[in-house]
Amino acid sequence: MLTFKNVAFSYPSQPIFADLNLNIENGEFSFLIGKSGTGKSTLIQLVYMNYMPDAGEVTVAGYNSRTIKRKELPYLRRRLGIIFQDFKLLNNRNVYDNLAFVLNVTGISQKEVKKKVSDVLTDVGLYHRRFSMPGSLSGGEKQRIAIARAVINDPVLVLADEPTGNLDPETADEIIEILKKINSRGTTILIATHNYEIVKKNPAKIYKLEDGKALVAVTKQK
Repeated sequence: MLTFKNVAFSYPSQPIFADLNLNIENGEFSFLIGKSGTGKSTLIQLVYMNYMPDAGEVTVAGYNSRTIKRKELPYLRRRLGIIFQDFKLLNNRNVYDNLAFVLNVTGISQKEVKKKVSDVLTDVGLYHRRFSMPGSLSGGEKQRIAIARAVINDPVLVLADEPTGNLDPETADEIIEILKKINSRGTTILIATHNYEIVKKNPAKIYKLEDGKALVAVTKQK
């Protein structure tokens, strides 16, 4: 599903990864942990190829960073779902239109758009908010909509970058439960987080970034 092979990456005057190796299996539910500055968000951007490695290669959903063409990037990203800490909703569109916007670029019929939007909103428990504007939603509701947007195209892999970072503990637990439900249907989930309480409470594969370069697989918790 996702492989990093001998990946190196640096910002100007700031090395992040030197020899990063990672292999995530299809259907896995896993956490990516590490102190601030160790490269969690950078790793996620390398997965959806917003950044490209300085050396080594990333392979995800059948695409390889060495060989992918720029025109292929939108097709790769349609196979991925990305959840951001700050939601990134379109504030001038209601919930329905935020989700429909993602589907309209794929060229499917409006009948299918309506069905998919209805299905994902039902999944996250917010069908009744479909005509609400983002400004009227709570933080937890916004994150649920962000999850709905991430999964509406039936991605093979969902990347969640600090999805509970702005939420209270109870709401954070609810968000993780939604992601676990999505995983139970076969979607691979990778959650980058510094919320170790969430990690402790949810048995999963854990990957830890250390020294900005070493990725260590931690044994599954019980």
